[in-house]
Amino acid sequence: MTPFYGNSRLPSSVHLELTDRCNAGCPLCSRTSRATGGASVFVKNADLSLKTIRQRFCQKFIRRSQFKYVHLCGNYGDPLVHPQLFEVVEHFASNRVGLGIATNGSVRKPRFWKQLGKLLASHNIKSKVTFGLDGVDHKTHETYRKFTHFEKILENAQAFIRAGGVARWQFIVFDHNKHQIDRAREMAVRLGFQSFKLQVGNRIRPGSGEDASERDRGYGASATIQDRTGRKVVYGIRLGGRLAAATRKAHQYSPDTVVEDVIPCKVKAENSFFVSAEGFVFPCCWTALHYNRLRHANHPDVEETAPWTDTTPHYAWSEETNIYYRPIAKIVTNGFFTEIDHLLQPGRKVPIWPCFKTCYHNANKEVLELADIQP
Repeated sequence: MTPFYGNSRLPSSVHLELTDRCNAGCPLCSRTSRATGGASVFVKNADLSLKTIRQRFCQKFIRRSQFKYVHLCGNYGDPLVHPQLFEVVEHFASNRVGLGIATNGSVRKPRFWKQLGKLLASHNIKSKVTFGLDGVDHKTHETYRKFTHFEKILENAQAFIRAGGVARWQFIVFDHNKHQIDRAREMAVRLGFQSFKLQVGNRIRPGSGEDASERDRGYGASATIQDRTGRKVVYGIRLGGRLAAATRKAHQYSPDTVVEDVIPCKVKAENSFFVSAEGFVFPCCWTALHYNRLRHANHPDVEETAPWTDTTPHYAWSEETNIYYRPIAKIVTNGFFTEIDHLLQPGRKVPIWPCFKTCYHNANKEVLELADIQP
């Protein structure tokens, strides 16, 4: 079988989870346990080593793979929490590798953000920081973005923009904030954000405020968040329209599922891969999430998304798949990536859950990318 990235090819971009630590406590985030409302069992309080990043993404590797872009985000953490974020950014920027950073923007002081803006502006590379701002005031924003502070985010973003950094305002649409979309877009223009992104996904409202008729519409689930005092707050989650239909189709997954079409793999098309905060390598963040759930499937706080089947590729949670111990080229050409690629082909029985749900049915979220905004 042909390797995942083709013969004699290496991925030219990466999604790096620098850390699985985060200052926020968002109810729908993968790091929040639905059972306890606190950090999930997946969170190990790990930070990717700067030394290992420099070693694996050295100049030789960057030249050989024609490496172009690094996305700093992850499944469980915020990259701005990493203690050596500036040094990581400087390493890639000095090697002319483009950078994208996704953050809640509520950590670090304005002087750090000013320094980061100056650094990125000083290099002729593609770079952008996406700030998660889900409203136009603290009360609305913090309804979902628990333990963050709206005014502090704006202060940090302004310091970054004034220093020459390119910023994007990301607005996740919920029932409680959708009336503020136009005002948020206007604020983004006024404050100097280069673009404004609406992300339409799970819509959330406090469960106690819904009546039965509203709760029963669409596809429903529940989430719990534990506040700083240990108090638990239960939320009701509702998916609307296309997302609900796609999610229902995705949940038709069973040991008898056969996909007759090619499953379009986004990361394969983008020539990208994912590295977790622990150093484990996967094709994408969705497969990493899935296998992490399977890894902890016997834990009472974990809901196993889908069962193991005869066609589920085995993943070695060992040195074999970890950048602390093996070069990237050896990891991405091993049997796991090849087996994943095999299940993307037409007529395959039981592709793994994230490929079926995320790339085949696109049931996770809908992103509406608006045109760049100009002051």
